[in-house]
Amino acid sequence: MIKFSRLMQRSPHLGQYVKVLHVAAFQQRRIDLAIFPPVVYHLNHVEELSLTCTSFYPTPLTAFARLGPVRKLGLHGAGALNNISKLAVFLNAYPTIQILRPHDTTMRPQIAHDPQLGIFAAALAQLPLKALSYSGGAGDVLSCCFPLCPPKKLEELQVTMYDESEWTNVFRVLDTVVDSLRGLDIDMTHMLMYPGASWNEVPLAFAKVLKSSHVLDCLWLTGQPGDIQLINAILSRTPTSQLRELTVDLHGDGPPHLAHFRRLSALLNDTARFPVFRSFNLELHGHWHSVDRTEFRRAVMEIFKSQAIGSMLQVELSDEREERD
Repeated sequence: MIKFSRLMQRSPHLGQYVKVLHVAAFQQRRIDLAIFPPVVYHLNHVEELSLTCTSFYPTPLTAFARLGPVRKLGLHGAGALNNISKLAVFLNAYPTIQILRPHDTTMRPQIAHDPQLGIFAAALAQLPLKALSYSGGAGDVLSCCFPLCPPKKLEELQVTMYDESEWTNVFRVLDTVVDSLRGLDIDMTHMLMYPGASWNEVPLAFAKVLKSSHVLDCLWLTGQPGDIQLINAILSRTPTSQLRELTVDLHGDGPPHLAHFRRLSALLNDTARFPVFRSFNLELHGHWHSVDRTEFRRAVMEIFKSQAIGSMLQVELSDEREERD
């Protein structure tokens, strides 16, 4: 940031070309926002701002506001949401934020008792949010804020999960945005599955969301091969839905058993359950040592081709080792 500040002082005309600004502090693990004023004096066109740190020092509100019409804000790091009162001031500086991405690896189960929660909830509520992507401890914060002041126009929600206990937060958030939400993306790839709650409470709660929403029509579920059973359980408990598009993206060693795809095919071809369904994308990634990919793809296509869903199916298979190479 210091070098960037010097550059702006030497060549202030370059500031008008800065649309995206990423600031990260890895060694001290915090960002001293007090050095922002000499930088932002030359910036007023920033539309995307991303901060990676663990805490913030206070700085005048005007220093933030001068950055520009920030529409996309990312907050990353362990404890990035620790001081929600300061973050409320931070959000107030950018009334045009439409995309918010808070990713905090520190869980905060006691956030509901924070006396500053209402202030942060109000700051969130005033934003014209259209898309939200969060993970980890951010779910603890948002699941307490949204019931107090729910966003009215949120259309897209993306959640990355690391623990099964986070489902509670997910459904608290969904309950507050179900009337406006059009797209939902749940990433379970990093989560350990425990059959007890996953196969009972989660499908029922998920089905309730799909049934109650009249606008949620795009669902993206990412997970491990075994999660196909959970996905089938969710769809089987959904009596009717306006779902139009479904993407199932599975990562892991070895593909799911074909029997699970037969079950999925039968569910998606139930027009009473999904009357307006029109697109299904199946993506499989992993290390398949003993599986012939060509034959497996042919078998999957065979399962779906004889029914209406066959004309909507897109199948992608890849080896994650090849992708990294």
